[in-house]
Amino acid sequence: MERKLKKSVTIIIATVVFAAIFFLKCGRTEPQNQSASKFIQNKTRESFISPPIHGEDIAYTSYQIKSGKKTVLTHTTGSRIHIPADAFVDENGKPIKGKVTIKYREMHNAWDFFVSGIPMTYAKDSVKYHFESAGMFDIQGIVDGKQVYIAPGKTLKIDLASQNRANRFNNYYLDTISKRWLELGKNIVLISQRKEIECDTTKSSLLKVPVAPLEPFNADSVVKILELRVIDRKDFPELDGFENLKFEVIEDHGQYKSEKEPINCALPKITPSESKPGYYNLSMMMLKKNKSFWINWLVRPAFEGNDYAKAMSIYQDQLRKYKESLKRQEEQRIEMERAKKRENTMAQVYRALEVTKFGIYNCDNPLLIEWPSISPVFITKNGEKIMMQQITVFDKSINGIIRYELSNNNKIQINPKSDQMIIGVANDTVLYGLKADKMQQLNFTTSTCKISMERFNDHSLLEKMARDFFVSNTKQ
Repeated sequence: MERKLKKSVTIIIATVVFAAIFFLKCGRTEPQNQSASKFIQNKTRESFISPPIHGEDIAYTSYQIKSGKKTVLTHTTGSRIHIPADAFVDENGKPIKGKVTIKYREMHNAWDFFVSGIPMTYAKDSVKYHFESAGMFDIQGIVDGKQVYIAPGKTLKIDLASQNRANRFNNYYLDTISKRWLELGKNIVLISQRKEIECDTTKSSLLKVPVAPLEPFNADSVVKILELRVIDRKDFPELDGFENLKFEVIEDHGQYKSEKEPINCALPKITPSESKPGYYNLSMMMLKKNKSFWINWLVRPAFEGNDYAKAMSIYQDQLRKYKESLKRQEEQRIEMERAKKRENTMAQVYRALEVTKFGIYNCDNPLLIEWPSISPVFITKNGEKIMMQQITVFDKSINGIIRYELSNNNKIQINPKSDQMIIGVANDTVLYGLKADKMQQLNFTTSTCKISMERFNDHSLLEKMARDFFVSNTKQ
C-alpha cells in the first residue's frame, strides 16, 4: 500500500542476531519485630508516670521466651537482653514454668523522655538535679496477663545500646513506690568489636530500576519505514506473533533512501540499544551495482492495523507490570534504608546493667541547672491567657528534658544563651509549643515575660517540631 507521507523499503534478512535480556527477581524480607500492647500500670505507678499526650506513649516490644531455657534477646536497637534459665517466679515466689512474655522498650532522646512521662529529676542532699541520659529502658515480665518477678539469686544482664561513649554516667532504677530514682553505681561502658555490615543501596541488584515499556508507534504516522522479514522468530520474543514487522528509522546519518523495490543487503544484524530501551541498532552491508557500503541505523518497531491493536494490548499489560515493579522497588528501597538505619543504630557502644527486678532503668548524669528563673505569662496568638499546667524545656546541648509543674510553682528556668524550645500542656490534654527561633526573639532580661504559644491539635506535628529542633542549626 502506497502512502502520501512515506514509501517502503523492503529488506530481506535471512538471519538476525538478538541479545537476550535477563531479569533478576529478588525477595523482600519483612521486619520480624512486632509492637506489643502497652503494659498495664498499677495506680501508684500511673500517678507517678504520666504521659502528657493522651493515648500516646513509647510502645513495648513483646518477646516470647521459655522460662526454663537460657535466652539472649536482641532488640531492634542492638541492645542485648541476657536471661538465665528459670529466672522468674510468681507473686507467691513459685517458679514459673513454660512461656513468659518479656515486654521491653527503650528511650534514647528528648522526645522519648517527654512522651513517656517518666520523671527525669534526681534529688540528692536536698538538691534537685535534671538528668542527661545516655539511654533508658523499661522491662516487664508477664504470664497470662499477670506480672511476674525475677527470682531471688537470678540476674538479667542488659547491654544497652548507646550513642554516647562518655564515662560520666551512672545507673539508676526508678522506685515507683518511693517515687524517686535509686543510684546503682557507676555505668560500665562496653565497646563492641563487631564489624558493621555494609549496605550500599547504590550497588544492590535489588534496586535495579525497572525499564518502562515503550508505547507502540502507529506505522501510519511514520515517514521512514522498513519492512523486515525475520526467519527465526524465537530471536525476537517481544515481537513474536506480529504478522508484519516494521521499523521506523530514527537515526540514519543521511543514508536512508525511499525506494519501492527491495534493496540487496548482506550480513544484517539487529541488537537492542543499550542507551535507549525499546529501540534497536540495525547494521548491514548495502549492495549497489557499482559499490557497497555499511549502514548503522537506530530503529524502533512500528505497527499498523491488527498488529497495532495487539501491540497496545501487550503494552498495557507491560505497563501494569512496570508500575508493580516500581512499587516493589520502592518498598525494597525503604526496607533497605530501614535495615541500614537499624544496622547503624546498633551502636558499638553498650552500657552494661544488672537487673534484679523489673522496672525502669536509666544511664544518667545529674545536671544542676543554674539558668535564670522567670515567671512567664503564657498567652495565645490572640492574646488570651493560657493556664498552663506543665512546661517542658528542650535544650539542644542536653539529651534530656527539664520539666516544670506550674501548679506547684509558676517559675521556670530558661537559658537565653542556648538553643531552646518549649512545650506546654494545659487542661491536661491541650498541647502548645514555641520554636527555638521564636524563643530567641523573647526578652528575658526581666523576671516576668509574656510568651505567645502555638496550639497543636495534631501531636505528630509537635513531635516533628521537636525532632527537627535537634537536627537543625537554629543559630545563624
